[in-house]
Amino acid sequence: MNPFNVDPKYQFLKERHQDLIREAEKERLIRYALSGRLKHPPIYKRTLCWLGHRLIAWGDNLLKRYEAEPGDLSTSTLMLTK
Repeated sequence: MNPFNVDPKYQFLKERHQDLIREAEKERLIRYALSGRLKHPPIYKRTLCWLGHRLIAWGDNLLKRYEAEPGDLSTSTLMLTK
C-alpha cells in the first residue's frame, strides 16, 4: 500500500487510536506505581508512631504534675548560679 494514497481521515483515526492506547498504558503504569504506596505502613512504623504519641502524652502529664506554681520559689524550680 502506498503511503501517499492513504485516506487522511483514516490516518487521523489511526493516530488517535494509537494516542489513546499510549495514554491508557501510561495511566495503567501510574496506577501500578501508586498501588504500592496506598498500602498500610508496616507494623513497626505504626508501633513507633503509637509509642511517640504515648511518650508525648506521658511527658505532658509529668509536666502538669511537677510544673512549679507561679508563686512557688522552691530551689527545684530556680536556676541558681554561684
